[in-house]
Amino acid sequence: MKDNTEQSHQWNMADTITSLRMVSSVILLHFPVRSIGFLAIYSFMGMTDVLDGWIARKTGTASEFGARLDSIADLLFYSVLMLRIFPYLWQILPKTIWWLVMVIVLIRLTAYGVAAVKYHRFAALHTWLNKLTGADNRERILLSVGSLSKYADLQWNHGGEGIWITQQPK
Repeated sequence: MKDNTEQSHQWNMADTITSLRMVSSVILLHFPVRSIGFLAIYSFMGMTDVLDGWIARKTGTASEFGARLDSIADLLFYSVLMLRIFPYLWQILPKTIWWLVMVIVLIRLTAYGVAAVKYHRFAALHTWLNKLTGADNRERILLSVGSLSKYADLQWNHGGEGIWITQQPK
C-alpha cells in the first residue's frame, strides 16, 4: 500500500503555462519553418519555458508534478525541433557545425542519464546553466531561421568569424 504523505497536487498558473508550451509544440508542427507564425509560436514557447518555473517559485506553487510536467514539455519541444528545424538547418548550415551540435546533444543526453540514475526516473536537471544554454540555443536558432529570414541571408564565414546577417537586395 502506498503512503500518501504528499498532498495532492493543486493545478496552478505555472502548470497552465507549461501546458500551453506543450500545446504550442503540437501547433508548431503545422507552420512552415520560415513563417511569421512559426517564429511567433517559437518565441512564445521560449517565454513560457522561462516563466513557468519563475511563477511557480514566486507563488510558492513549485511541485514535483510541475517539474515533471516541465520536463515532458521540454522533451516534446525538443522532439518538434528535431522534426521541423533541424532538417532546415541541415540544408543551410555548414556540415562542420554539426559536430558542435552533436556535442551539445550528447551533453543533454548525459544530463538526462545522470538524472535517471540518481532519481530512478526520467528527469531534466533544471539548473541556471541549463536554462542559459537553452536560451542561447533558442537565440541561435531564431537567428538562423527566424524573423529576418525573409529579409536577410544567413551566411557562414569560413574564416572563423561565424554567422552574420546581410540584407537581401529588394
